[in-house]
Amino acid sequence: SEVLSTEYRETQPRPPAPSGPLISPLVREAAMASAREPVFTMADVAKHNSSGDCWIVVAGQVLDVTRFLDRHPGGGLPLLQVAGKDATSDFDLFHAPGTLEKEAPECIIGTVEPGADSPAAKPSQQPAPRPPGCFSILAGICGGAR
Repeated sequence: SEVLSTEYRETQPRPPAPSGPLISPLVREAAMASAREPVFTMADVAKHNSSGDCWIVVAGQVLDVTRFLDRHPGGGLPLLQVAGKDATSDFDLFHAPGTLEKEAPECIIGTVEPGADSPAAKPSQQPAPRPPGCFSILAGICGGAR
């Protein structure tokens, strides 16, 4: 899929999906998907890192949260702290699954291009968190002593 620059705006007309007997259904579906959802690089997202222009990435989706800063239940500061970055791990700590789609679907503007510059594409370097109540007696089971 083609990576769109940050100049993309939802108001631009989208090209029609290819049609005709020579276009396979898979090609047609891929064209329709790319016409529906723009793809951005992490470098594109990184440029939007201020209160006047704030984008974040959550689970591979690019969100423009600029207009949501004042409505965010936790205030705008948590969003500004991850502005221009992949905020998936921070988001998952504080939000139940489905929160984004339920509370701010209008913020989703596209997806992030999978690749080497995408934090979502890299394996996590942090150890898995230990369950609450893990004692040193269970250190071998829970991943080490506290």
